[in-house]
Amino acid sequence: MRGVARWAAGWATGRPAPSPGAADNAAVSNPQTIAVIDVETTGMSPALGARATEIAAVLVRDGRIVGRFASLMRSGAQVPPFIQQLTGISNRMLHSAPPAAEVMREVTAFTRGCGVVAHNASFDAAFWRHEQALAGDLSADPGPATPLSPPPPPTSPAPCCCRAGSTPKRPTTS
Repeated sequence: MRGVARWAAGWATGRPAPSPGAADNAAVSNPQTIAVIDVETTGMSPALGARATEIAAVLVRDGRIVGRFASLMRSGAQVPPFIQQLTGISNRMLHSAPPAAEVMREVTAFTRGCGVVAHNASFDAAFWRHEQALAGDLSADPGPATPLSPPPPPTSPAPCCCRAGSTPKRPTTS
C-alpha cells in the first residue's frame, strides 16, 4: 500500500505523472472519485494459476485521499519463495487472512462508481476480474476495465500494503 498511497498522494496534490496525456489532465480537473489500486499475487497471470494475495485501493477526490482499503486475501494458493521475498507476504500470513471472495466483495463495494488508476493496469485488472469471477456475480461493477493512466514507477521495490508481521487493514474513509 505504501507504493499506492505514495503515488496517490502525489497525484492528488497535482504533481503530474510522467508522460501526462489528455486523460491525466481531464482526471485531475474532474471532481469524480478515482480509485488507485494495487494487487499483489502469487505469480504472473491468472491464466497460469496465479492468485491474488493482497489488494489495496486508495480513493482520491478533489485532490484529497478520502478512503483507504487494504487486505491480505486467502485464496488457498501457495506463495512461491521468490514472491515471498519480493513482497514480504508469506503463506503463514495468508493462513489467517479473510477469504478472497469476501475481500473482493468488500473492495468492489468500496470502489463502486470510481474511475480507476493502477501502476501496472493490465496486470492488476486481469487479477481483479479473475478474483471477482471466482467470488461470484459481481458483474454490476466490472472493476478496473479501463484504467485512466499508470502512475510513476514506485520508489520501493515491493509496493505491497502489508509487510511481514503487520495487520491487514480494512476500509477507512475520511
